[in-house]
Order: sequence, then structure tokens, then C-alpha cells
Amino acid sequence: MDVLVSQVVTMIILLILSLAIGMIPALLVGPLQLRTNRVGTLSTNDIISVLSCFGGGVFFATCFLDLVPNVRESVSIALSYSNVETDFPVADFIIAMGLFMILIIEQTALTFKQSHDVDPHARYHGHGDEGRPLLESAGSQYCSSTEQNLTAQVEGASHVDNSTHDDSNRGLAVDATLERTSSLEKSNGRNHSSHAHSSIDSSNGDDCHQLHSPSKLRSLLLLGALSIHSVFEGLAIGIQETENDVWTLSVAVFIHKSILAFSLGVNFLKTGMSKMGMFQSLILFSLMAPVGITIGIIITEEFSQKFQQSIANGSLQGLATGTFLYITFFEVLPHEMSTPKNRLLKVLSIVLGFSVICLLILLFSQSPSVDP
Repeated sequence: MDVLVSQVVTMIILLILSLAIGMIPALLVGPLQLRTNRVGTLSTNDIISVLSCFGGGVFFATCFLDLVPNVRESVSIALSYSNVETDFPVADFIIAMGLFMILIIEQTALTFKQSHDVDPHARYHGHGDEGRPLLESAGSQYCSSTEQNLTAQVEGASHVDNSTHDDSNRGLAVDATLERTSSLEKSNGRNHSSHAHSSIDSSNGDDCHQLHSPSKLRSLLLLGALSIHSVFEGLAIGIQETENDVWTLSVAVFIHKSILAFSLGVNFLKTGMSKMGMFQSLILFSLMAPVGITIGIIITEEFSQKFQQSIANGSLQGLATGTFLYITFFEVLPHEMSTPKNRLLKVLSIVLGFSVICLLILLFSQSPSVDP
């Protein structure tokens, strides 16, 4: 009974903690501040990018130091109970199937979305929002918007060239434009010119944000992937048999879920999602771990044999590990590290995130005592 009470208390804490921490980015940084504010020498987008790298380090460590060993252990137990001897890496195969599962789901959804909703002109020029990564870095948004502006200028110049055939008239038009611009600058003064330039930059930044912020579809895909992972985290808690094991694992999950919830909130904020939309999405995310705990309790009650528990846990956890692997190495790290800004700071952030999970595993891991 004490074990069940501990699991129920853990469910309540996870629900409240995930929801509260996930909403912190929306409370601290508004959508307008996300585009314009600067803190010291870093813009808010830079800070979010560094935090995303921290989350990438957390994902990296969780994959290889926590999830993969757990899957291999569960599959090994299941095979030993079944008296099956094979050199085929069953655990790694299940993990790979999880990666392929989320890859197929994501690309199918994006293909369907592009074929129906994306503007043909945007798709032709590669400006479609739906073709971008789940977690796109701020730097890649800047590079893409710069490329788009240059393309627009070239297209505009080509239009002028095609519509005007008299070279002398074009030269006179350019001279007249330069003369008017010079007159305006002189009459309005240097300060006004600087203000106008700043306003133009700000306006362009707003347009770029609207055009190139991560799509809500891809954020929802990220929500789905992390929700699946949360179910399996809860499942791990639900199948524990002692109160000490429940709380040992729960503390690590509390911290891990807090980081994931904050990273998810940051990603929602980058899409321009409303606070109500963020709240509803985070409620769904927060409910997944309690659902997993409930499933784990049911599995423990229904499948009393260690063999049955190992099969269920190994298979489900393996699929979740594959989705986590996909997020880490297909979405977070490549796209954050592909931009030249703050490279060393990003690397430091990744190492710090990795180190946090290492510390948690060192503090809370226990030697498995399994007797087949």
C-alpha cells in the first residue's frame, strides 16, 4: 500500500511541476520581447538557442546513459527467461524501429501538410515553413531571412530590367532616387535617419519571425514525441516494487521532466503560440507521465511474472528511446550547431546539460539485482 501511495503522490507532483515549469517561458518572455529584447551581448533568441543546446545535452545523456542501458537490460532479461540465445542485437533493433516510427510519422505528416497548405511560390523557392526542422535555431532563422531578402531584391531588380528598356532613363531614375534620398537625409537629420534605419530593421525582424518561426505543426509533433517518452518514464515508475525505488527514480524524473517542460515551452514560444494554446498543450504533456505510471501499476498487477514485465517494458521503452534519439540527433543538435553564432557557448551548454544527467545517474542509480 505504501508503494501505491508513493506512486500516486508522484503522479500529482509530476502533473503540477511539468505544467508550472512549462509555462515559465511565456511568463518571462513575451512573443514581442522574443524578437527584440537583448540581455547584455546576447539577444533573447540567442539565449533560447543556448537553452535548446542545454536540452540537447540532456537528451544526449538520457539516450545513451539511461534509456539505452535500460532497454538492453529488459530485453536481456526477457530473452533469458525465454531461453533464447541469439547474437542479433534485439534491443538496438527495437530502438531503431522507434526512430523509424517517428521519422515516418513526421515526414508523412509534413508531406501531407505541404501538398495541401503550402503556397506553391513559397514551396518553389524553398521558403515553406513546414519544411523546417522541429527545433530550428535562431541563427538559422536569421540566415534564411537574409537569403530571402536578397532573393527578393534580385527579383525586384530583374523586374525593373524587364519592364524598362531605355538604359538612359534607368540611369536618370536611379540618380533621381539617390538625390531624393540624400535630400531627405539632410532635411531630417542624422538622428532621424538612424531611427528610420532601426525601425526598418525592427520591421524586417518582425516579418522574418512570422515567416521563419518554427511551425506549429512541427511543435505539435515534438509535443507528441516527448509525450510518448513521458509515458514510458511514468511506466518505469509504475512498475517499481519498493517505495525506495519509486522515490529514487521519481527524483531523477522530476528534474528531467522539468528540463523537458521548459524546453517545450521555449519551442512553443518561438512559434508565436498563444498562452492559452501553450497551457492546453502543456496540460496534455503533463498528463502523460501520470498515464504512464497508471499503465505501469496495471502491468505490475496483471503481469506478476518478471518475464512478462520485461517484455512489455523493453519493447515500449525501446520505441520511446528511438523517438528520443531522433529528436536529439535529427532535430536539436544539428540545427543549433549549424549556425556560426556563439559556437563555444553552445558547446559548453551541451556539455553542461550532459553533465547534469550524468550527475543524476551517479546520485540515484542503483546496481540491478535481477535473478533470472
